[in-house]
Amino acid sequence: MNEWTIYFAGQNTRGGVNASARLQQQSQMDKKQAFQAKKLFVFGDSYADTGNNKDEAGCWKQPYGITYPGHPSGRFSDGRLLTDFLAKFYGLKTPTAYRFIKDKDDPHLQYGVNFAYGGTGVFAIGEGYPDLAGQIDLLKKYLNDSFINKFGITDPKSHGPSIPLIVDLPAYISSVVNKLAEDMESLHKLGARKIAVTGMPPQGCAPALAPSVDQCNETFNTFVGYHNSLLNGAVSRLNGASGDSSYLILDLNSSFTAVFNSGISNGTRCLSVDSEGQPLYKVCNDTKSAFYWDGIHPTQAGWRAAYDLALKDALEEIN
Repeated sequence: MNEWTIYFAGQNTRGGVNASARLQQQSQMDKKQAFQAKKLFVFGDSYADTGNNKDEAGCWKQPYGITYPGHPSGRFSDGRLLTDFLAKFYGLKTPTAYRFIKDKDDPHLQYGVNFAYGGTGVFAIGEGYPDLAGQIDLLKKYLNDSFINKFGITDPKSHGPSIPLIVDLPAYISSVVNKLAEDMESLHKLGARKIAVTGMPPQGCAPALAPSVDQCNETFNTFVGYHNSLLNGAVSRLNGASGDSSYLILDLNSSFTAVFNSGISNGTRCLSVDSEGQPLYKVCNDTKSAFYWDGIHPTQAGWRAAYDLALKDALEEIN
C-alpha cells in the first residue's frame, strides 16, 4: 500500500513565467512573519483525491459520499477527507479537483488545486495514473499560465520512473522515500512556502490487511515504521539544506494510533461489496462508529478523529 500525500500551502501562486521567482521572493519576505496560507495545492493518491479519478474508481458509485455531500463526489470515503480538514484549518474552501477546472480564469482556482489521483503512486504505475512527478508537472503548467484541464491531454504519466521490480522491500521503501524527497525539493524550488508530507499510517491495522478485528499485521507495520523513519531523516536533511523549516511531516501513524487507543475499533469496515466489487453494498448503521469506510480508507468520522486528536495540534505548532 502506498498511501501518501503532499500538501503545498501557498500564498501568491499565479501569473506567467515569472510566477515561481515571485513566489520565492515572497517566501523570503514572509520568513519572519506568521504564515497565512491563501491557497492549498494537493498531490497524492486516494487518501487525498477529491474527484480526479473519474474513469474507473468505485468512489463514483453509491453509497460513497453518503455522509458528505450526500452523493458520490470522487472521495474514497463516505464523506470528507484530510484534504477537507486541512483546508478548513487554513480558513480555505477545499481546493477543486484538477479535472473540474475549466480554464486558467476559473474562480475556483482562488483556493488552490487538488492534483491527487486515486490509485497512483510515487512511481509510475501505468497509463492513466499520473505519478507525483506528473502531478507536479501540472502545477508548473499552472504557474506558467498554460493550464489545461484534462489529464490525458497533458499526459502527466510519462514524467516519473516506473515502479522497480520489488525483490528487496527495504530497498524499495528507501527508493520511494528518496523519490518523495526529490519531488518535495522540486516543489521548494518552485517557491513553496510550506510543504507537508504525510507519514505512512499503520496500514497493517486496516481491515484489508489486519489478521482479525482489533488486531494488526505487525510485520507490515514494521515496514511502515521503517518508511517513516527514513522519511523523518529525509525531511530533516531537506530542512537543513534549505536553511528554513519549509518541510514538515503530518504523522498519520501516530494520529491513527491515537484514535485506535481512544476506543474506536480499527478492525471493522463500514462498507462491503461483492467479490467482484459490484455495487451490491451493505453500509453500517452508523458511519460515525467506524474508523474505516472500506478495507483501507477511513470514514469521515475517522479522518475527523485523527485530525482532532493529533493532527490539528501539530499543525498549530508548526504554523
